[in-house]
Amino acid sequence: DCHQNINSIKLLPLYGYGKVKERSQLYYNQIKKLYKKIFKRADRIFFICHSQGSVVTTFLVSYLIKYNIIIPAEQAITILSMAGIHHGPYMDIPGDLYSATSELFQFAQIHTALAQEYLSIVEELLYDNHIIFIAIASFNDEVVPLYSAILQHFDAAPGLYRGIWYKALTDVFFKQLFSSIMTKASGNHDLLLHISGLFRGSIFNRKLFHSEIHHDITPYENALNVSYQHDTINAIKLKSNINNRRNYQSFILFNSLLTD
Repeated sequence: DCHQNINSIKLLPLYGYGKVKERSQLYYNQIKKLYKKIFKRADRIFFICHSQGSVVTTFLVSYLIKYNIIIPAEQAITILSMAGIHHGPYMDIPGDLYSATSELFQFAQIHTALAQEYLSIVEELLYDNHIIFIAIASFNDEVVPLYSAILQHFDAAPGLYRGIWYKALTDVFFKQLFSSIMTKASGNHDLLLHISGLFRGSIFNRKLFHSEIHHDITPYENALNVSYQHDTINAIKLKSNINNRRNYQSFILFNSLLTD
């Protein structure tokens, strides 16, 4: 039961602002100074992140592994990324107000040094360290395209789960979207790149879907269940995919019919 031993759970908030690598280094220093023993003793670690925080967290986890504060071979490590800006934001949003905002456009340009470094780290976490990485897009996101939030660049991996959080859609419509994303498993890497703009929300909405996703409990509950069930899920898949480590496809659907 993933809800047992609730008293043994520790919530460790991290604080800081700035560019991606500055924030990740700041958080690493906080953990090293304040929480190192807690991390080392933990059986299971969840990193919860949103938007820019998703790429910050990815760098942070790589630092923690590099300096042996967490050990993937001995601990279950899960990253829940909500509306993550993995491949950058929409290119036409205002980005020159703050340096930390301007930097994010580099992730949309795959040949930049920052984007290359980031993609290399994600690949290492997925394929070498076997991190459970749950990448959830927010449907009608005004800031981040669907393909960016679900890590479209990567083929499927044993620990990579993708999903879309939405408030209300017809079943038929969502099944069509679901099918288009699943075509990635059969080699169509570009479809979502072309259709993501069709599902972009308006910045003039009273509530912004980019932010609202992390106010809902649904992604957290499902991520917790997936993390605890991951070993069972992949034990089944490994039997048929043992010779091809990239031949996996896992998609989880988050559905939150919220009311105002």
